[in-house]
Amino acid sequence: SVLYLVYSFLGWVGETVVATIKGRRFANRGVASGPFCFIYGFTAVLLAISFADRPSPLLLFLGCAIDATVVEWVTAKLLERMHRRRWWDYSDKKFNLDGYVCLQYSVLWGLLGMASVLWGNVLLLRLCALLPGWLLHIGVWAAMTLAVLDQLGAALAVNRYAASHPRLEQLNLELEKH
Repeated sequence: SVLYLVYSFLGWVGETVVATIKGRRFANRGVASGPFCFIYGFTAVLLAISFADRPSPLLLFLGCAIDATVVEWVTAKLLERMHRRRWWDYSDKKFNLDGYVCLQYSVLWGLLGMASVLWGNVLLLRLCALLPGWLLHIGVWAAMTLAVLDQLGAALAVNRYAASHPRLEQLNLELEKH
């Protein structure tokens, strides 16, 4: 759960910094209001489990790129269905699939995945070992509780908004078609 939380936070930081620089104003890139992008945490745990045996560098790169790209594509489809909007669109990038994934970012995910499996996870676990066990447990439980409550709050807010504004939701869906 430490890997999940830390990579979710680091993913949010990276996404938010890039979006803020591009937009020249603060842009929270998380689905909810808290500082987490859970696709990064989920993918980091998936890669840590999938590649614990550390295959050759080429297989590790390809495996990380493929796994992360599949997670990104599935997440994009789910988010669009749940929130009725696209959270990202790579249609303008070469070698994209439905605008949800593209070769450029698949290569980046492969490199980042390799770095996390080979060095990042070990460093993170060593840093965690420096903390007293009770403090680490309290911190993880508190962060997970806040993250879950944040996600539930965001889901409830979106559903409540959609239910109370059916005409706006219908217009939003029609605008997305064009």
